Amino acid sequence: MKLISTVFVLVSVDALLADGSKIEANHGENVTLPFPMDKAEKADRLRIIFKEETTKNLSLISQKCVPHEGCAVVDKSGVSVLVGGECVRVTIHNVNISRSGLYIAQAFFGNNVSEVKATLVVNKAPVSSSPAPPHSSSSPTPLSSSDLHWLYALIPVFIIIIIIIIILVFCCFCRRRKASSQKQSASDDEGARETPAVSRSSVSTERIGKDDCVAVAMNGCGEHPEALLTSS
Repeated sequence: MKLISTVFVLVSVDALLADGSKIEANHGENVTLPFPMDKAEKADRLRIIFKEETTKNLSLISQKCVPHEGCAVVDKSGVSVLVGGECVRVTIHNVNISRSGLYIAQAFFGNNVSEVKATLVVNKAPVSSSPAPPHSSSSPTPLSSSDLHWLYALIPVFIIIIIIIIILVFCCFCRRRKASSQKQSASDDEGARETPAVSRSSVSTERIGKDDCVAVAMNGCGEHPEALLTSS
């Protein structure tokens, strides 16, 4: 019986979707939907039904009942219900576009049902454009046209200075190499002049040695040294 009564109530709610008040809200806001209802705090059962705008699906987002009713308590996250002062207030926290749709508050008093509807329309969140980065005071100032002209005029000067430095280095290298070659040539000439003197002294020594050998040879033939001296 409970299942049949539930289906009957949902069908009757679907037939009354066009009725009720309409409330608009922006993305991310907390919205309270007021449902005027006499003696709602004395109802045997109080429930809030939501029908989503796009999918048309029905869902039970809140249900409270007295102990002898024996129904299951339902408390969806993001939804709070306050009953009092002949009004049922349903607050939807941090709404988004999926919360748009029809909300129905139902109060059961035995076989009697009191029903109030309200429609919530949530506007789409605005597309946030990324803010431009702030300009830093320490950012370099761009060069003006006059500064660029001076810079272009100094480039050839820098190139000429570099070429002069390269030429000076090359000249120093060539001078050192030439001085080293001249020093080597002078050493070779001095050695060449000393070579004939050494040759003459060796020839004289050689000649003296031959005479001595002749004298010794003659002495060896049996003649006395005196005879050799006389014959000479």
